[in-house]
Amino acid sequence: MSGQLKTAALGLSLLAMGSVSAVADDAYMSPLGDWNGFYVGGHAGYINAKTSGDEFELFDFDNREFDSGSSGGGIFGAQIGYNIQAGEFLIGIEADGSFVDVSAVELDLKDTYSADYDWFATVRGRAGLILNENTLIYATGGLAFSELDLGEDGSFDMTGFVLGGGVEHMFTAQWSAKVEYLYANFGEVEGPFEFDTLTQADFQPEFHIIRAGVNFHF
Repeated sequence: MSGQLKTAALGLSLLAMGSVSAVADDAYMSPLGDWNGFYVGGHAGYINAKTSGDEFELFDFDNREFDSGSSGGGIFGAQIGYNIQAGEFLIGIEADGSFVDVSAVELDLKDTYSADYDWFATVRGRAGLILNENTLIYATGGLAFSELDLGEDGSFDMTGFVLGGGVEHMFTAQWSAKVEYLYANFGEVEGPFEFDTLTQADFQPEFHIIRAGVNFHF
């Protein structure tokens, strides 16, 4: 083969490789747009709140009373986030706040408590994989915040962790819809101390949440 033919063949090969690479990169870019940037949206779903508690006398730790209960209800709120897309991979951060409608969980300890929850919020990281042109599957985790309301016995702020995952689909250039599951655990929350009986109550709340939402991408 002459030198000119070899040069031409090499040039065509490089051009073909470049075209294949470009097509491969575009395979992870939605024809509707990409996932990069800020977004805002809303969500609604179902929450199950499980509350365990124990109460003990200050000088008699072995004399404890335990109980647990759960109750479910609705959850709805809003979220804001930011995505960074690199090929088929995505990382991001999301913050959300929700109103919670959960009937009080009755705990029969040495005293009787009604554990209620009115709101829930998170700050989470997200990491996912774009499986096709418009669908994202992701894992998420971060910090969770809420408040344990014991009625006349007081309210107690809670901070814990949240883990979960979901699927989000972009159906127009700026709109996407998602379904996700979240598990939140707040460890041990120190409740009220009764001076007259020298008893301390502690609680262990955890949430299971399934919710759907929509996002508007800027």
